[in-house]
Amino acid sequence: MVPSSLTKEQEDRVLGFIRSLKIPGFTFRDAVRILDLDSDARRGLQRFLDALDSQGIIRRVKRGRYAVSARENLVSGILSCHRDGYGFLLPDDRTQFKDDIFIPARNMEDALHEDRVLVRVAAKRYPRRSPRGGRNRGEEERNRLEGAVVRVLERRHPTVVGRYHEHIRFPYVEPLDTRILYDIRIPYHAAKGAREGQIVVAAMTLLPARNQIPQGEITEILGYPGDPGIEYRIVEHQFVLPVDFSPEALRESGELPGRVLKEEWEGREDFREEIAVTIDGETARDFDDAISLKKIPSGHYLLGVHIADVSHYVREYTAIDSEAYERGTSVYFPDRAIPMLPPKLSSGICSLQPGADRLVLSALMEIDPEGKVVRKRFVEGVLRSQERMTYTSVAAILVDRDREERARYAPLVPLFETMEELCLILSRKRYQRGAVDFDLPEAEIQFSESGKILRVVPAERNISHRIVEEFMLLANECVAERLTSSGGPALYRVHEAPDPLKVEEFAAFAGTLGYKLDKQDGQYRPKAFQKFVLP
Repeated sequence: MVPSSLTKEQEDRVLGFIRSLKIPGFTFRDAVRILDLDSDARRGLQRFLDALDSQGIIRRVKRGRYAVSARENLVSGILSCHRDGYGFLLPDDRTQFKDDIFIPARNMEDALHEDRVLVRVAAKRYPRRSPRGGRNRGEEERNRLEGAVVRVLERRHPTVVGRYHEHIRFPYVEPLDTRILYDIRIPYHAAKGAREGQIVVAAMTLLPARNQIPQGEITEILGYPGDPGIEYRIVEHQFVLPVDFSPEALRESGELPGRVLKEEWEGREDFREEIAVTIDGETARDFDDAISLKKIPSGHYLLGVHIADVSHYVREYTAIDSEAYERGTSVYFPDRAIPMLPPKLSSGICSLQPGADRLVLSALMEIDPEGKVVRKRFVEGVLRSQERMTYTSVAAILVDRDREERARYAPLVPLFETMEELCLILSRKRYQRGAVDFDLPEAEIQFSESGKILRVVPAERNISHRIVEEFMLLANECVAERLTSSGGPALYRVHEAPDPLKVEEFAAFAGTLGYKLDKQDGQYRPKAFQKFVLP
């Protein structure tokens, strides 16, 4: 059978070829050569080029030759919609377009929230407004980018979670995410027994268009609002979170040992006699890191941050590795989690459970009384955690001086007191560097035994949280320094400098309230914000 059209992958390759051109035109033969098409598929290429011509992406100047005079105005990215109908494109390439691109409702075409789309961009000019809301006379105008969706490159949501309504003529699903701008009509035969008001999962069988209402079918009925645990099922489907592991990954994890084998210790440093503990929240199930600390004869502190050595068990290109790559991270809910690794790893051999031998990667840092790291090294080791501690228990020991808790953990009390001592030294050193500690309140959700939400209360952040934060931050800094000095490639998450215009606007606004943000050498430094927050 002769192919009548290109595959989506081939179409994307054509678009990529057009966007990458350094010259203002190309020929039909150029596209054939890039795609390496056989003669039967060339008819589909011609139809696709004709469609791009009709959409204004390219312009046919003569037989077999096309102009791409507006190629610099085409950009791909992720579409973020607003419930009022308009949206913004978050460009894939921030070197070409640094700002998000406004998409009016009339230019959305059939694109949906979080789809990856191709947009034609036009620049419009708007006067920049002053921080007080008026226009600044004499200031330069800045470009405001506006675009129109040309093509949907990739659909983000194969299904939509919503509330089913039993309309007498046209049953439909109302999406729970208001940024999905269409109700989905459900034919009676595709309702699968759903009832009025139930939360369902619907797959679209007919996509929206200018004069076309989307249509779909029910693939799963989650239940009624208020049913125990339904919130988790909604989130899992809305964000397409993989809950179950593949049979291959489970088979591989099942073949792993249930305990650390003696032959695995070979070449590793033995920390099993060190006093090390994990400190986590009450609901934590996986214990990824442990802390050891002691004072040495020089008067310095020897801090150890020990991380479960997952890489020893998860080998590259295995099913477990591939599935972990797809998941990217574990997903944590208030009272449960969807782990990145199968349970035998996440809750077993890679969990630093008290009294169990576990393989670790350890950062060992010698710190002087001023908080300076004078020596550091990184080793593979084997560790036996002494105790599984909670933030609440450590705070009761250090802050409340609770007699029962101090008696219960008597052998560990000196360790926690030394941790507090070093934590305050490190915190003071960071403050001197200009760090700003935004100690903002967080929410804690409390549940009944049946999973119902009882109340939402402010989460307490105490010295035990600060201890863990300071020690992990120091370990990360030491690792980053080692990676930088090695000369090899490394990934970092960085906080970019704030937009100078926004800082100036904030300084002007603060001035109207009687506050002053001081400059140093013509620039706002971290210490200026520190002084502003903590006068």
